[in-house]
Amino acid sequence: MNKILLAAMIGCAALIAAIIALPWLISSEAVRNSLHERAREITGREMTFSGDPKVAFSPFMGIEIRDVAFKGGREGTETLLSMPTLRGKLSLTDALRGRIRIVEFQFIRPQFNLTVHDDGFTNWTFQEGDVWEVLQQARQVREETETGEKPDIRKVPDAVLGRFSVEDGLIIYDDERSDRSEKITHFDGNLMWPSTRSTWTFEGSGIWRGDQVSLTHTADTPIMLLAGGSSEVTANISSEPMSLSFRGEANRFSDLFLSGTIEAQSPSLRRTINFFGGDAGTGASFSDFKASGEFAGTFNDLQLSEAVLQLDGNSFSGSLRLGSTADQSERLSGTLASETLDLAPYTRSMTTPEGIRSLFEILNGTEMDIRLSGQTVALGELTIQEFAGGLIAKPGTFNLDVGNAAIGDGLLVGNLSASIVSDEAQIRAKMDASSINPSTFAFLSQISALSPSGTSNVK
Repeated sequence: MNKILLAAMIGCAALIAAIIALPWLISSEAVRNSLHERAREITGREMTFSGDPKVAFSPFMGIEIRDVAFKGGREGTETLLSMPTLRGKLSLTDALRGRIRIVEFQFIRPQFNLTVHDDGFTNWTFQEGDVWEVLQQARQVREETETGEKPDIRKVPDAVLGRFSVEDGLIIYDDERSDRSEKITHFDGNLMWPSTRSTWTFEGSGIWRGDQVSLTHTADTPIMLLAGGSSEVTANISSEPMSLSFRGEANRFSDLFLSGTIEAQSPSLRRTINFFGGDAGTGASFSDFKASGEFAGTFNDLQLSEAVLQLDGNSFSGSLRLGSTADQSERLSGTLASETLDLAPYTRSMTTPEGIRSLFEILNGTEMDIRLSGQTVALGELTIQEFAGGLIAKPGTFNLDVGNAAIGDGLLVGNLSASIVSDEAQIRAKMDASSINPSTFAFLSQISALSPSGTSNVK
């Protein structure tokens, strides 16, 4: 027993001694060559850095290099990625055998420069390296798969990748076609993608448009999705303006198309509109918002069916579609129904010039054509039953068409329109009310000594 214990202690001591000696046993030149080769394998791009790689134990046993840069673009003239420090975690078992294998990369304060050029070319597209070759073969597998069948991912080469983490990064995105720029600062993230056949998992956070945004995302077969195919995916976005979760399928047969279930909520719909670049102003309406349903579409044409919506305390069911018009403004259309609809938040907004202007700021950025119905509609002390109508809005103009409204034992049809002319609001109303019984309006007794009874027709 003592001999076994002694042998174990000697073995442990030898292992510890070997680990401690690794920084002196591993050649800097071997590490340098391994890093260059690994970079070419994954990206097909050359990586440059200054000085000699250092082998250290903190924060893990690995290597550290300084002033790292990757070139991007067609000719490799653009700096796609630069960082002051790159750390690579070494496989301990391989290192003890004298081999260098990096299983994790840690980017410290990197800057990613992502550019879409005028002709649509993206500078992060790599047409060399192991990942590119796997993508090409994945495309071939997808093309050879019968319609309605799932591609056999076992036919795709299984290139080893690993884990990639980012600390305090900066992402700069420029689209030369639309002259649009975005920036994400203080970006921290982790991508686990062990190999090209495996699932990937991403979690990260950063500051975008002044707000902290967190994202978790998974894809079952990401290599097929990148190759223009499809994959089951999940995504969860969390921020102060809005939270969103999606579960379903993504495909890239043409544009990126998503289909599945979605849930979204915001403490202020106005804040969310402003966050995404719109102009919603301020006001009491368009505040708390929730939505869930079946989602299908691209980022330029979104459709929500079997939807359940909540806005300003009102609940709706139906369907919505959000797309772009010819002049690149947004167009919202659909059909919504409500059991009980309270118009108080919106009438309050219409009582002041600031509220009217705020309402038009929301409507000006979006063309709207929504069919509305409500079993009961409350407008102050006035109650309308079996309401059916439409909300139609274009920049500078707002129309509410009333096709049917049961009120005062009679029927009301009409139109309410509002527009901005020379920076002034003009409101027009037209109605046709038949068989109205004023005695059913309780509020009349509070403003008049008269107590009318019977029916009337009003135009």
